[in-house]
Amino acid sequence: MSKRPWLIIVLFAVFVLVVGAACSASAGDTPADAPTQAPSLPTSEPKPTSELPKPALPTKEAAPAGAAPFEIDSNIYEHPTGIFSFNPPVGWTVEETDSDMLMVSPDEKGTLYFSVTNAGTELDLASFENFIHAREANFFGGRPDYVEQDYQMNDAGTAIAKKTFTFNNIPQYVFTFYLKGGQGLFAFDFWADADVAEAYNPGYIEIANSINFDGTNVVDFAPYNYVYTHSDPNGLFEFEVPSGWIYGYDEADNVYIDTFASPDLHSKIENITYDDGTAWSKSQAGAFALTLLNEYYTNGSSDIKITGDKVQADGSERLTWESRNGGFSGISFFETRGTTFLMLSWLADSGYEEIYSPVFDNTLATYTIP
Repeated sequence: MSKRPWLIIVLFAVFVLVVGAACSASAGDTPADAPTQAPSLPTSEPKPTSELPKPALPTKEAAPAGAAPFEIDSNIYEHPTGIFSFNPPVGWTVEETDSDMLMVSPDEKGTLYFSVTNAGTELDLASFENFIHAREANFFGGRPDYVEQDYQMNDAGTAIAKKTFTFNNIPQYVFTFYLKGGQGLFAFDFWADADVAEAYNPGYIEIANSINFDGTNVVDFAPYNYVYTHSDPNGLFEFEVPSGWIYGYDEADNVYIDTFASPDLHSKIENITYDDGTAWSKSQAGAFALTLLNEYYTNGSSDIKITGDKVQADGSERLTWESRNGGFSGISFFETRGTTFLMLSWLADSGYEEIYSPVFDNTLATYTIP
């Protein structure tokens, strides 16, 4: 188990800023001209999705305004798997799964949500920071009135992210304490309704300073075990992707692309949607898929080697391939629906295929047409 006894200074400094903000805030066949070259693919900045993962938090209306102090238990709470422990608030309800825990205060004004993600491999600090920003965007960013208040990370890899937003019509002030241990990426979320944030602050600081964590058992979890459902805005598809992966949306003439990249950037899942209003033959769709692989995924070097080609039961076609010189490989599924060409691909750098294949397996298993 690992403990960070010096956290009180960092946490106090950050959460005081949150409370300060609270004081000032108001509450068929294709014609001959069908595409045979890769489209001009965009490079815009990523945007967060609006789909959000758990937890299922309190749903009652806000109680009357007022302070809500609580007592800290001298007995230590330890998660059943041993992944973390801390001194909990007295009398709060507890829900647990294999990799997380939810505690809610009796008046439902405070919530602790502690979770651990298996990264599949130990991340360096830059990759860990990518995970943090991705989780913040995908888990919190789409909530009503969301504002990122502050973010700090030190050289030891301890980070604090604070934000405000509205949940069930109740203004919230939340800070998240991020730590990593081995393959484990720990997120400790401290929620408080706006009207009790200042009163909850000292107790939350005490709880944070009592946290111990252990990433040993995290290897038993599926890699990137927290997911959310990504839905195509045009209703063409939906599938699950990790909430800790970096999401990007790019758009150009007749094409848009959804990209989900692992925090260490050694793997990504990408869906290309192309529609110029013309119908497709099977041969034209196959040629277009190969063009995309050779032009888009290899920057025009055309070094893709197809190692497998199989038509699937649903009519889509699966291509297994590798880059001869690029040090990566992938799997792509493509299909056409009327005038729309769709291609879902998974790419992984050499040596990372085994780590990230379960992530793509889950995306495939959850791929549906709404």
